[in-house]
Amino acid sequence: MSAMILDGKELAKTLKEEVVAAVGQFKAAHGFAPSVAIVRAGEDPASVSYANAIRKTFEGAGMGFSLHALPETASQEEIVRVVAGLSADPNVHGIMVQEPLPKGIDEAVVKEAIAPHKDVDGVHPVNTGRLAQVAPVGRPAGVLDFFVPATPAGGMEILKRYKVELAGKHAVVVGRSNIVGKPMALLLLRENATVTLAHSRTADLASICRQADILCAAVGKA
Repeated sequence: MSAMILDGKELAKTLKEEVVAAVGQFKAAHGFAPSVAIVRAGEDPASVSYANAIRKTFEGAGMGFSLHALPETASQEEIVRVVAGLSADPNVHGIMVQEPLPKGIDEAVVKEAIAPHKDVDGVHPVNTGRLAQVAPVGRPAGVLDFFVPATPAGGMEILKRYKVELAGKHAVVVGRSNIVGKPMALLLLRENATVTLAHSRTADLASICRQADILCAAVGKA
């Protein structure tokens, strides 16, 4: 069987149209639009660019967006205070804390300040823990009642839209980060794939990749 690269660009256009329609229906039913808040400490160029892209996407879909930019010198207590305030704000429905945070900041403490039901990045221990559990009995493996990181969630959506059969297939995930590789492996496992999680220290990585029915590169480059 020849290899097939699944292109998400055209699918992204379709998904954007679906999101715009869904937001319109939500606003009609509830009288307000979902709103996300981003917390950033410092002016890391990649973080600034990512925040601008998120603003464009959310506002283009009719959703609310707010940026809470703190200086590089912000203390851990200051960052946690902002995140906790947003968690308690009923007008904020999703929270994203951008990385990297300044040196000396304990990222785990900051993430734990996010209300789990607003943790749209899926980084709070409650959400990561739920992902690690097997699918509840009686519930389809693909039905989630918690947040997962966006990149692996998007990867799974591509597989779903292309109608790729996952059950019983050998999926190799290259990369073990907490926001891409690990959650991607767990999502595939929930769909009954047989998963190999490989990384930079994996012996004979090329050979393992050639064994894959489904290959997911989560290392920044294919």
